[in-house]
Amino acid sequence: MERRSCAAWLLTIVVLVVVGGCEKESWDLVSPPPSADSIMVRLVNFTTGGTSYMLELDAIVARNQTQLVPPSSASGLIASPADSAYVRVRDATGAVVRDQSVRTRFTKRTYETFVLLSSPRGQPDADTLVRLTTNPTPLPAPGRAQLRLFNALPDTTLAFEVRLGCPSGVYFDRQSFRSLGSPHDLPAGEIILSVLHGAEPVAIVRGNLQNQSFATLIVAGTAATPRVFLLNELNPTPTALEELPVVPVAERTAELRWMNVSRFRFDSIRIASVGVVAAGGQGRWLSDYRRIPACGDVLSDTIELYSNGVLQDAQPISIEVGYRYTVIIADAPNFGAPASRVAVISRDRSTIPNDSTEWRVLNAAGRGQSLTALLGARLDGSGGYHNGEYLTAALNDGALSQPVRLAAGDVPLILRSGIPERIAAVAYDT
Repeated sequence: MERRSCAAWLLTIVVLVVVGGCEKESWDLVSPPPSADSIMVRLVNFTTGGTSYMLELDAIVARNQTQLVPPSSASGLIASPADSAYVRVRDATGAVVRDQSVRTRFTKRTYETFVLLSSPRGQPDADTLVRLTTNPTPLPAPGRAQLRLFNALPDTTLAFEVRLGCPSGVYFDRQSFRSLGSPHDLPAGEIILSVLHGAEPVAIVRGNLQNQSFATLIVAGTAATPRVFLLNELNPTPTALEELPVVPVAERTAELRWMNVSRFRFDSIRIASVGVVAAGGQGRWLSDYRRIPACGDVLSDTIELYSNGVLQDAQPISIEVGYRYTVIIADAPNFGAPASRVAVISRDRSTIPNDSTEWRVLNAAGRGQSLTALLGARLDGSGGYHNGEYLTAALNDGALSQPVRLAAGDVPLILRSGIPERIAAVAYDT
């Protein structure tokens, strides 16, 4: 493995990541409803008998009906003729298979999705009509989206859990048949999701959350063959519903490198679900990235640091598809003993505008003292003036700060530490 020396004598490490990117427009901006008070309605057919159905609102006129919707498909949006309607479902022959006895009341400016489900017993095929309501006001913030979970798989004994990323990732939601979860605010863009039944991974899928969109993740299919779909609520066309592809095992990878700012060598770095990912790490060196497997079939994972045959430190970790990880090895604050600790900095799949940078500070001094890092007054790349600002204040020894987004350009960096706090170092970076 190629190694190159790094400036490890500083009291801190600042990780700088610059990635170009742009955001996509939301459907609500590209294709707004006909009027501000419109109520937009669609049918999603998740029956299992192979029959196509249409949704009808009040009178039998074309504008009040969706097209025939095959199984595992959605209609386009239609406008409700009023703020309430009799909702009926017809099959391809025109026969009514679901007829609500009272008018369904709607709220203006909402999107109404009716999901047609089969009985868990197999018959009737068109057994239940579940209503999902979306209020698009206000939209999620730029660069964000909202996602919720709905279980459309007709088996009352099965509940499905979803985790963000791999099976060891962050818990998202868990729902049983016909149940709908609350929306979660997430970054827009590519998303990896793991669907589990109990502790058993059912599918690891890849999707895309449109910028400022409202989406519903739907588990459907059969107990033997679950399928995962994503419904973009504001997309007015039948393409709003898409089946999410399973991420092939060969593509379930991440990249990892290590930076040893300790004075000591380490024996190995191990990830429980992967094994040894680095060995014989010399002090004050930075390795190249190497590709490692991601999404092992585990619900919890750890990264471990070994030196002199002894476990020095361990941290929980989830190795996610497409992420980049920097493992930092630093001296432990025990004043001279050859012990080290590990910290992990991860970079996800989201992008950073190419006129910006993202900074984080790790206090790796190993002296048991807090650290303050700030930037002096400066000009950015376009000549604009910026006052001094803090990257972090009173950061404890061994702690990692939150990301700070800054305009690209040259920056004077000032580090302060001690009691009372004094300037410990001054540097200049780009």
